Amino acid sequence: MPLRLFFKTRIKKIEIENRALTAQVEKLTESLTRAQQQSENQKRLQHAHARQELLLNNKNTELKKSTASLQEQLEQLQAENTWRYEIVQRFNALAEYTQDLICETDINGRHLYISPNCSTILGYSPDALIGKPLSNFIHPDDVNKTVHTLRRIIDSLTAEQILFRFQHQQGYWVWFENSCAAFRCADGTIRVIAILRDISQRKLAEDELVMAQNLASLGVLAGGIAHDFNNILTAILVNISTARMDINENDAPNALLRNAQNACHQARDLTRKLLTFSQRDASEKRATTIATLIKETVEFTLQGSKVKCKFKLADNLWPVEIDEAQISQVLSDMILNADQAMPDGGTIKIQAESTEQVAGDESPLKPGKYVRIAIEDNGVGIPESIIGQIFDPYFSTKIKCSGLSLAMCHSIIKNHGGHIAAASQKGNGTGIFIYLPATPGAQIETDATNELGILHQGSGRILVMDDEIMVRSSIEKLLTRLGYSVILAENGEEAIELYRESLENNDKFDVVIIDLTIADGMGGLETVSELKGLDAEIKAIVASGYEDAPEVRNFADHGFANVLKKPFEPWEVSQKLQALLA
Repeated sequence: MPLRLFFKTRIKKIEIENRALTAQVEKLTESLTRAQQQSENQKRLQHAHARQELLLNNKNTELKKSTASLQEQLEQLQAENTWRYEIVQRFNALAEYTQDLICETDINGRHLYISPNCSTILGYSPDALIGKPLSNFIHPDDVNKTVHTLRRIIDSLTAEQILFRFQHQQGYWVWFENSCAAFRCADGTIRVIAILRDISQRKLAEDELVMAQNLASLGVLAGGIAHDFNNILTAILVNISTARMDINENDAPNALLRNAQNACHQARDLTRKLLTFSQRDASEKRATTIATLIKETVEFTLQGSKVKCKFKLADNLWPVEIDEAQISQVLSDMILNADQAMPDGGTIKIQAESTEQVAGDESPLKPGKYVRIAIEDNGVGIPESIIGQIFDPYFSTKIKCSGLSLAMCHSIIKNHGGHIAAASQKGNGTGIFIYLPATPGAQIETDATNELGILHQGSGRILVMDDEIMVRSSIEKLLTRLGYSVILAENGEEAIELYRESLENNDKFDVVIIDLTIADGMGGLETVSELKGLDAEIKAIVASGYEDAPEVRNFADHGFANVLKKPFEPWEVSQKLQALLA
């Protein structure tokens, strides 16, 4: 083979091999490039993955922080909800179970909320008051004061206390102590929240204390008036009776004097009633028949009234042991109430009968004998819803009252061992029923007759001590008319001196009549003590216008032999002197 062909063939083969190698290199280079690109891509992917992981870690960290924050907020919200729930439960418990009334009003006083115990305290359901102004239910005398105070609280967003009366659903007034405060709501509106405490019993106690203080002062005043008035009546009665001694019974002047004497008896009873009001615990009970007391009290109370009265008093009523002045005032108050219930006139029926309460009967009375008094009118009546409360101390449906309260009447009857009850229907009149314990067979204590025929003539020396000249003078004329020798003294010092002189002259006084209270000088107690020092056997009679004084009620314990209660009648002086000198 030629060399040239050999080399040419060889070169061609090498070119072919080079092209194959070049192709292979290109493939390798392409593969390497692809590998490098994949490596770069892998690196990019790894970098991206690393960045994504970093972002994810950051997001996870933020999410954890957010979750923790949300958990904290959730816990706070749960705690706040628990707190709010407890507040609601606490308020509900307070509103539903407290004895006080809780209410909320707007700035115009309209009720927005009232606690459920409203029905117990005031008789209204809460719904009946919602939306209605507070002023519609407040006592007219308390409205202005309450409205002005609420306005001041609202304007200043402060708290204050108010006292006012709220009308119960049944018509009577309930005293409230109202602690209220104004507050601003989330929407800017102002409301008033109030806690109302029923202080009716406290007001009653305060009123009774004031009444007791007033009555104590009145008692002092009444006692002084009664003393002076009884001194005047004593002089009038004694002078009238002394004058009647010298007048024929059938003469016209005697009838006039008898009328004047009866008027003095009424004045004496008026004084006793005044003392009854001012000294309620001073009760003087005695056995008596009540028919006359009923008639006289009713007729006196209805003087000038359009109302008529029909009596149906059983014959031979059992005696009752009573304080006549107190029972007379109870009867008078019941008649007065009946009269006021019939402003256009009407008829009051008065019945009295003896009755017996047996064991086992459904009655507040103990078994025994009673006199039952029924007072029935045909007036406006009392609603059935409140009839059971009319004897409560703080209950009243009247704007103006006179006489005793029904509570005091109830107390008087109860203190007599009796019972008082009422029955009525609105528009059909009212009946008052009084039961007083009876004492069948009791000896009736009556004032002895004042007829002139039983005046006893006598003899002896009488010393009369009284600081009122008209009393001394009238007693002197009476005793002189009865045959006694009379010496007068103005006070204790003068009486002691006169008694000492009588002993020194061996002409001592047989009886001494001593006034208990002397305005200027030694009084009756000191005087009788000094006289007993001079003469242990002295016979002294105490005279006083203070019927309920201990020295009068228990005269023997204070050194006196007997008592004359001013104003006294001539027959009383006559009989007691005769008894002491017998």
